[in-house]
Amino acid sequence: MGIKFIEQSYADIDSIASVVVSTGSTLKDRMRDRRFSTKWASSGSDDTTVETIEIDFGTMRDIDYIQLLNFNWKQYTIKYDVLGVPTDFSTTISKTTESELNSKIYNNFTLVNTQKIYITITKTITADQEKYLGELILSNVLGTLNGYPSIKPMISKSKITKKMLRGKSKIVDKDEVIGYSLNFKTYPDADDLTLMESLWDRRTPFHVLISGGDESIFTNIRRGYRNRDIRLVAVSKEYSPTYYKNLYFSGVDFSFELVEV
Repeated sequence: MGIKFIEQSYADIDSIASVVVSTGSTLKDRMRDRRFSTKWASSGSDDTTVETIEIDFGTMRDIDYIQLLNFNWKQYTIKYDVLGVPTDFSTTISKTTESELNSKIYNNFTLVNTQKIYITITKTITADQEKYLGELILSNVLGTLNGYPSIKPMISKSKITKKMLRGKSKIVDKDEVIGYSLNFKTYPDADDLTLMESLWDRRTPFHVLISGGDESIFTNIRRGYRNRDIRLVAVSKEYSPTYYKNLYFSGVDFSFELVEV
């Protein structure tokens, strides 16, 4: 499975969407603030308490991609709105024995056009915990690469070194930021080239998922390549495609620099 590019989440903090939760309302925007160190959490919940999350996009949206990040739910359902009625996706999202704490991706359902998403959470992986969610992405896939460019993650915490009076140093970390350099060498796939050009033409950011949603393609799952490492990015440098050795019938060489926004 190739690198996946996804429209900016329609639930993003910068969107017109609104969120209503059954409890923990003061923390509700933390599930869409793009900060992986924060999360929404319920209040006074246990495994006998049903918690709900309702996302209203403010307008009709096409949805074929859902991703949950940093959550502890064992039993939950996700549905979309049809004329005020919560409705199952073509592939029902109803988990009763979830064990994933880091990331869960749902993108094997038929695209739907809807204004609202309904989430119902009943139980947690560790019984009777407060229910929490770090990030919720509701969107549609812009495209998936057929080929495999060279990938170079650029992972930074913008470390600041301060010299102390006693001669030692103090290191201050900020939030982790991940960018990517994608290098295409003698690249022949016309569909992939068209996709990359469409991303370069965009005036709005998009999510990049290096794993494509399948971590099993890597022998070792390292930082920057995990499903949880999905990032909202934009193209930071110019696009300069060059035919290999100036042979117009050959593949194309170019690089894409993606920075987190």
